[in-house]
Amino acid sequence: DPTSTPSVKVEETTYATLDSLKAAVAANASNSGKIYKVGSEGSWKYYQCKVKVVTPPAPAATYTLDDYTLQDGEAEDAAYDTKEKLDAAGVATAENEGKIYKVGTEESGYTYFRVTKHTSGE
Repeated sequence: DPTSTPSVKVEETTYATLDSLKAAVAANASNSGKIYKVGSEGSWKYYQCKVKVVTPPAPAATYTLDDYTLQDGEAEDAAYDTKEKLDAAGVATAENEGKIYKVGTEESGYTYFRVTKHTSGE
């Protein structure tokens, strides 16, 4: 049973079962593409090691209403009498990221909040 042909090289170490191959060989860049022989004389099966690239998921994002100081020339996107009413409006979303909200009345004075994105790890 040849371990290599002119175009394909099979690794010399053989494994009795696919599970024993998996236990012995980690799929990584150093052995990607290598071919391994599994089984016994007369019933060999060949397996090629392939590395699967997995893209990690983007960090989960949350949106909050953070205290904000209004800069000259900026305008708020909406006004609410109280912070409770602003919270109840559910404006802390991706669609509203960066929007500025004014809370209060002329008599009580105004506080400004900006919708800010936070990702896990911040």
